[in-house]
Order: sequence, then C-alpha cells, then structure tokens
Amino acid sequence: MSTPTEATTPVGATPGPEGNHRLRPWSGRSGRWWLIVGLVLGFAALSVLRVVTGADDLTSSGTIRATLIALSPIMLAGLGGLWAERAGVVNIGLEGMMILGTYGAGYFGYTYGAWAGVIGAIALGMIGGLIHATATVVFGVDHIISGVAINIIALGAVQYLAS
Repeated sequence: MSTPTEATTPVGATPGPEGNHRLRPWSGRSGRWWLIVGLVLGFAALSVLRVVTGADDLTSSGTIRATLIALSPIMLAGLGGLWAERAGVVNIGLEGMMILGTYGAGYFGYTYGAWAGVIGAIALGMIGGLIHATATVVFGVDHIISGVAINIIALGAVQYLAS
C-alpha cells in the first residue's frame, strides 16, 4: 500500500477555494451515463414484469396515483426524521407519532369535520412528540428506547381507543 506524496483531487470533485474539494457525484459524462443506464434498465425491468405477469394495470395512471398517495406520508416521515437527525436527535418514534396523528385525523375528521381532523392529527402527533421529548430530556431516557416505546404505546393506545 502506498501513500500519495502530493495532494490529489478525488474523482468527481472540483477544486474549490484554498484547495477544498466539492464532490459532484452526477457531473461529467460517466455520471450522466450511469443515470441513463439506470433509467433504461428500470423501464426494461418494468416492461418485462408487465409481460410476464400480464398486469396491464402496473403502469396505469390509477396505479401511479395510488403509489404517490401512499408515498406521501412515508416521505413526510422521512423528512421529519432527516430534520431530527440534523438536530442530533435519533427519532425512532416517528411511526408512533404518525399512528397517533392518523387516529386523530380519523376521529376528529369523522366527528367534527375535515378541518377539525387536520387539527386533531397535528395535536395527537404533537402529543407523541411531547412524550418523546419529555422522556429523553427530563428523564434522561435513551432516544432509541423512548422511540420504540412511543411506537408500542401509540399502537396500543390507538387499538384501545378504536374499540
């Protein structure tokens, strides 16, 4: 194993001021080439899957619409997890907060109307976050333990309240 004797620029990086390097992973010909290859292979795999299974609904607008609708809460939870990680908090309890928010939206939306459902979802999701914050900040519980507990408690509480 050898060590370089002079400073080198990483592959795909552009030299910045004072020798700092900024990595640009999809720049240049090779990055674009792999992006195009990936897209072509993805469409080819989707076409083969349609022919083999005989499922013409696989690429229909209804299927894509349903996928995007189901994807929205997952993307929002991922965004919340990203913000929590950037703040230095491991928030494993996102699913539990989503479960509480879903119950709040369903109950208050059915009972009092759509806007009350939105407020109920926000309120119950915030209650889940408040429980997580209280456990970790006030009582010094580990973030992961508290997050798993929030998930379990939220699932049990919603099952109890729904019955």
